[in-house]
Amino acid sequence: MKKIIFFFMICSLLFSSLQPIQSFAQEDVKLEKAIQKTKKIFDIPQTFTEFEYDISSFEDGSKWNMKWYSKDEKEGRIEVSVDEKENITSYYKYKPRDFKNKLPVYNKNQGKKIAENFIKKVDGDLLTQLIYEENTISGIQGTYHYDYIRKVYDLPFYKDSVSIGVNSYTGEVESFYRNWSYDISFPKPEKILSKEEAKKAFKKELGLELIYKYRYEDEKVKPYLVYTTKYGRDYFIDAFTGKRIKITRPILYKNKSAMDESESGGGGISRNEISLNPEELRAVKEAEKLISKKDAEQIARNEELLGITKDMELSYGNIHKNWPMKDSFTWNLSFANKEDKNHQYVSVGIDAFSGKIKNFYIGNDEEKEEPIYDQDYAKKEVEEFLKNFVGEKYAQTIYKENTEDEIIAQNEKLSYYYFTYVRKIHGVPFEDNAIHVRFNAKTGKIQSFDIKWFDISFPAPSKLVSIDELYNKLFDDIGFNLLYKVSRINSQKNEEVKLVYGIDEKKPAIFDAHTGKILQYNGDLYQEKKKILYKDIDGHKAQKEIEALREYNIGFKGQDFRPDDKINQKDFLYLLSQALNPYGEYDDKNQMYEELIRQNIIKEEEKKPDEILTKEQSVKFIIRALKYDDIGNIKGIYKYPFTDEKSADPNLIGHICIAYGLGIVKGENGAFHPKEEIYRADAAIEIYNYLQKSR
Repeated sequence: MKKIIFFFMICSLLFSSLQPIQSFAQEDVKLEKAIQKTKKIFDIPQTFTEFEYDISSFEDGSKWNMKWYSKDEKEGRIEVSVDEKENITSYYKYKPRDFKNKLPVYNKNQGKKIAENFIKKVDGDLLTQLIYEENTISGIQGTYHYDYIRKVYDLPFYKDSVSIGVNSYTGEVESFYRNWSYDISFPKPEKILSKEEAKKAFKKELGLELIYKYRYEDEKVKPYLVYTTKYGRDYFIDAFTGKRIKITRPILYKNKSAMDESESGGGGISRNEISLNPEELRAVKEAEKLISKKDAEQIARNEELLGITKDMELSYGNIHKNWPMKDSFTWNLSFANKEDKNHQYVSVGIDAFSGKIKNFYIGNDEEKEEPIYDQDYAKKEVEEFLKNFVGEKYAQTIYKENTEDEIIAQNEKLSYYYFTYVRKIHGVPFEDNAIHVRFNAKTGKIQSFDIKWFDISFPAPSKLVSIDELYNKLFDDIGFNLLYKVSRINSQKNEEVKLVYGIDEKKPAIFDAHTGKILQYNGDLYQEKKKILYKDIDGHKAQKEIEALREYNIGFKGQDFRPDDKINQKDFLYLLSQALNPYGEYDDKNQMYEELIRQNIIKEEEKKPDEILTKEQSVKFIIRALKYDDIGNIKGIYKYPFTDEKSADPNLIGHICIAYGLGIVKGENGAFHPKEEIYRADAAIEIYNYLQKSR
């Protein structure tokens, strides 16, 4: 009998030990397939003898992350990720290079062809499922980035995408990333609203509204009027029903500590408050208009709503300036009873001039109760509270529909409800001024309150642009199209694809209420980046160089380069600064000069913006941009390559010699003519040559 029991024990142990062995074997097979797939597509250098890998697990499967590199790692590395379906999800190739401030060998269109050939190599069918998204990045780029969006039934699905990077000097693909949904269904675009029907539905269900926004200028808050989409960018028009639909995201329930500092109201220091330094605090106290800390504490203790008991001590108290209102100050106080097992505490903000309560939060770690009250009851209680607590200001607000109301309606009861009331002036909402309240559905009490209110005057709406004109701009200039969007189902992780009409998100849908011009989110005029085009360079001796610079947005605005006009100092430096700063340009010439002075390309005493530049002066600035100025200043080591050395500035002989040696400038009939004024075409040729030779 013992032998039989022993036999079964041995079999049991063998069987249990085989399970992980089989599991490891399966993983080894998958890794081997991932390696084989990678080596079949990509050339892994023989010098990359080192190999590492790890496994990333997700809800929809796993992927193998592999890395090849040489022992000394000086030759770079290659990293590839392959998922369970043997799809290559990412590729990254790193090799140390430095091509700073040099014209690329490949232009953007050539790089795009390389990118698309790479995509075909990775997955033969992938490119046919993609829509190319042109980006607005301009200037000299060491790496071109190309973005592609998945298309389904010829419609964009922005959740899935492919991005790829191509080195502009070597033509090598440096990176590839694929984000893709495999097990997901798409509704067919059949029996849907036409675009014109969808536009009508948009006006009815969503639409534009007039609101106040503000900018901070000259240390003052300045409100201005705009038209913008009423419900923001999360709402769309259902392509089948024409009804408003919210593309929902999962509800993220914050923990208690995060909620204490929530924007829905809370004591504590908000992110709009700035601590005063001692000097500022002394200046404020000298005004003798602020209530004392002791008085602020007494105001808080006297407010029955806060429930601050005698055994609760003041644990924090400080005064802060409220940005952006420079003359607004708040006492922020916190009270707690260290012996209380439930850790009850109260934080409160009190206006340091008027003594009125601006915000509070009542906290308690005791969370055993179940919610009792529904949203309707909570809203009635909140509005009754506001009538009594801030009646005058509450009367100047409108209730803002909760963006999660659609989700809340499907829940029986929540533990907390949040309510927002937006300030309204001249009948126009101003969302930057609002009252936020949190209602505790377990206790039936107000848990937090916060009010933000600027003491400023607002311009009354007058001479506003036609709303019909703005709808035309919205649909035509911003864009209104049919697309797929993923929506969360209630608060679950499940996803559902919706076919919707929506506003293009590449441009801000904000219009100046008086001019109708598109504005950026900060109130500045929106300016779409457009490629430089010239109509006056065909057949010119400098056409090749001017067009090469234009390819990388180095040039002048407008359609005229004026190649045969003489160039002044500021325009030459403008071209040079674009070559030095390929990712932007200076609209402000003073800012440009400040930066070039900082880089020692021009000295303060040399600043003469409108002076026509000479050949030797242009060379001086280019040699300084190359950081060869110190070498150029060395005397007695240069052999001047032209016949007119006596007419050159002795301090620039070295600079001219270096520029000639690098092929940046050439002579004419053996002479350089250093004092001769140069033309725009000459400037383009010099800067083109500089970019060919620089570092």
